[in-house]
This record gives sequence, C-alpha cells and structure tokens, in this order.
Amino acid sequence: MIELQDLCKTFESQNGEHFTALHNITLHINAGEMVQFQGVSGSGKSTLLHILASLLKPTSGRVEIAGENIASYSDYYASLYRRDTVAYITQSFHLLGELTLRENLLPPLVIKELSFKEINAATRKALEIANIAHKADEKVANLSGGEKQRAVIARAIVNDADIILCDEPTANLDKANALKFLEIIKELKRKGKTIVIATHDPLFDDLDIIDKRFMLKEGHLE
Repeated sequence: MIELQDLCKTFESQNGEHFTALHNITLHINAGEMVQFQGVSGSGKSTLLHILASLLKPTSGRVEIAGENIASYSDYYASLYRRDTVAYITQSFHLLGELTLRENLLPPLVIKELSFKEINAATRKALEIANIAHKADEKVANLSGGEKQRAVIARAIVNDADIILCDEPTANLDKANALKFLEIIKELKRKGKTIVIATHDPLFDDLDIIDKRFMLKEGHLE
C-alpha cells in the first residue's frame, strides 16, 4: 500500500543553509495496517506525513501509494490524490468558526461534484463515526476543544479516504477526549483503513491494535 524507498527531504533556509529533515527512509506499510511514528518534536514526523499527503515533495527517493509514485505527481494530480485517497487529521483545528460543523465538512464533497443526496449521506456517516452528529448544526465557534477535535476527524474522513494520516492527534486533548479518539481510530481500522499516526504521546505506547512502530531520530529511521 505505502512503499518508501530512499526518501530524503532537505530544506534551504533564507541564508542559503541546508537542513536535511529526512535521511534515506525506506519502509513498507500494508493496506489496512495501523502504524505509529515515534520521536521527539523536530525528529521529522510531520515532514514525513506532509510528504505522504503530497503536501511536500521529497528531495529524492520514491513515495509509492498502491504502486503509484506520488512524488512525481503534478500539482493537479496531487490535488486529486488528496481529494480521493488520503485524509489528514492535524493537531491544529483549522475550522471555520462561523460555519456550522456540517458546513465545515462540505468543501471536499462539493469539489467531487456529488449530488445533494450523496453529500448528506457522506456528512451524516462521518459525523456518526466521529461521535459528533448531535452537534451537526452547531457553529464550530461554540464547540469545546474535544468536540472540535472530533469535528476535525469527521472532516478528514468525510471523503471515505483509504489512508488516514494523524499528526499528534491528541496534543490538544485531555485524557478523556484522547481515549475517545482512540475508540474512533479503532473503528476506522475495523473498517479497513490504513492509518499512520505520528505522535510521542505515551497513550499510544501499549495500544495493541498498532501493527508497526517506527522510531525517527533527527530524520533517521531507527
């Protein structure tokens, strides 16, 4: 499902200095697996997720998703990939506070040119999975932190993506809401989704549904 081969990512600062965030990453993730990338802040976890989401291009190496090298995609095909194949759950909410929760879920469905009936069905299903359907018509500005995180989950899964990327998903949650998040991703795994979680939250250390754990240290896979 996901195959990384000699993946490297180097950034150049404004003063011309170079910093390598990822060094020759090679790994394989099967369809339907849940994997965790561990490592302290600055270890390269977020950079790796951005590349898997086709938000960044690697400096070198291959990023194969179901046999397709997404690193070679043009901006247009990368946008289609993000629309149809991958979902991204971030630690920052990036929600539109003056819109309702349901309205925040609409953009990825509208650009797919779905019918009104299909849009309603997709939003209802996502809200139910994220356990936030009872707040569908509430303005996002009025939601609690835990509710906003569940809103982010609903927005991420509304397009029924095969791959779900989670970047420090419990960073802004208290323990009770973090445990609720774990129940949601367990349900997504049962549905056959491939889930990649980047976190150093110890809550994930003993999670028995994680199939593989990878450690990143200063951009190196250990």
